[in-house]
Amino acid sequence: MFRRGFGGPPRHHHHHHHHPPPGRGLGGFLAGMATVAAGAAVAGLVVKSLNPPRHMSKTQSQSYSQYHSTTTQWMGAQYGSVISTQEAQIQQRFVALDTDRSGFVDEGEISRGFANNGRVLPLATARKLIRLFDQGLSNGVVGIAEFKYLDAFINSIRMAFASCDPHRTGRIAYAQLSSVLQAQGFMMTPDMLLALQLGWDREKMGSVEYFDVIDCAVTLALCKTLYLRNQAQLGMTFDRYVIMMISFV
Repeated sequence: MFRRGFGGPPRHHHHHHHHPPPGRGLGGFLAGMATVAAGAAVAGLVVKSLNPPRHMSKTQSQSYSQYHSTTTQWMGAQYGSVISTQEAQIQQRFVALDTDRSGFVDEGEISRGFANNGRVLPLATARKLIRLFDQGLSNGVVGIAEFKYLDAFINSIRMAFASCDPHRTGRIAYAQLSSVLQAQGFMMTPDMLLALQLGWDREKMGSVEYFDVIDCAVTLALCKTLYLRNQAQLGMTFDRYVIMMISFV
């Protein structure tokens, strides 16, 4: 099920003129970037929590674990019902991915396991997923307790993407990107969507490819975890925080 592709081979695309989503436009977006630039030092400190040193003190370890417990808290609220009704299927998918029978899955196994249409998930995205879900400081792998959230997250994106791509082109327009991300519980604003399309429409086609949608969603999830843990100190809205952070995570 999780290996099934839904994007077809690349097709010829007709070129249309695409307009930015309603909002303040690029000028307003860049002005918004300037207003949050002063928070870059905070961003740098916060991001370190997602890249822990190999040898950590007890205090560092506790801090790192707290960030990742925040992930499971909001992921549980978003996907808990799906996880509870699909425990057996998730276990089967985990066993299928764990090709070396280690009891954990690494970036390579995640990359191959969530392949689509004959293409593997990029390793860079698989590494981001591990950064998001590796709660146990397991040196770059996730166990079944963590995998259930990862699996629910990816499959929710897959289903939302498929519903927005009825012709199986493997790409969705910006408005549909917003719909897919909102289905994962992210509140979208015009400036935030503009920042995301600038970052993930890598081919500048006015649309976003399936694996780039996953990468975009993982980045938002990392930002959400960091934002929830540091909201009181940050003094900014989530969309402003995302615009500032997407270059860091």
